[in-house]
Amino acid sequence: MLRRLAANGAVAWVAPEILATKRASAMALSGCYIDYNFDDGTLQGWTENGTGPARWQPSSLHTFSGSHSAWFGRAGTTDSLHPVAGQPSYNHPNRRGRATMTSPPTTASATDVVCFQVRLAIENSAQYDRFRFYIVQGATRVQLWDKHQPGFTVIDHPQNPGSQWDLYTTNGAWVEVDITIGTPPGINLANPVQFEFDFQTVDRQYNRTEGIYLDNIMLPCGVAAPPATTASRRESGSGSGLSLNSPASSGFQPGYRPPPKVPAPDVAREAPT
Repeated sequence: MLRRLAANGAVAWVAPEILATKRASAMALSGCYIDYNFDDGTLQGWTENGTGPARWQPSSLHTFSGSHSAWFGRAGTTDSLHPVAGQPSYNHPNRRGRATMTSPPTTASATDVVCFQVRLAIENSAQYDRFRFYIVQGATRVQLWDKHQPGFTVIDHPQNPGSQWDLYTTNGAWVEVDITIGTPPGINLANPVQFEFDFQTVDRQYNRTEGIYLDNIMLPCGVAAPPATTASRRESGSGSGLSLNSPASSGFQPGYRPPPKVPAPDVAREAPT
């Protein structure tokens, strides 16, 4: 069951749990977070906008908690090479893939933190398989995060081992990403904002891996922190199944290799658009 959030004029249906959390000190400044867990088998008010058969959609194949997550992939495929062979991928041999997933409106402050769990296997290249996270307000869209941040490992791509086209992967595990909102240029945090995940393959090659799974996306809901006793009762009785982890440690994993900046001369890749 989804609950309607009516705060500062925010509209639309939102996720089923509003959590008061002490997982990070910055979160405690607000005390009110919406946990999008996708366990009802829907995107819970997030808007998907994409081209091609690979898109953001609910999935029950891999979850951090509960029964569903949000997945960027192509339904019906069974050609993934990593981390589990024969599972779905985001591959389409004849089409590029791109889709955004945009949250319902909410309110936030500079000290709030956006948190999500991610499981992925996509290209490491800076030019291809671009995965970014934005704060959006009207026509203003400011990047807060991209895939080249701490927490992921780099291995040879199973479709092209030994080449410069490496794979970014969590090796079948879930990694927590915590992003402090700060003061994005052009965004007035006194007014509602939205948050957006944007993934684009850029070309048709090397897409036979599992893609991106997201779960337990926690967004601030702009309500002042309740008293500690109330927060404690709400936290222990939320029933969301969410396991609150420590923020991800800084620093790249051992064996990290920087993404290639230009294609190898003997490899033909499609140009970004």
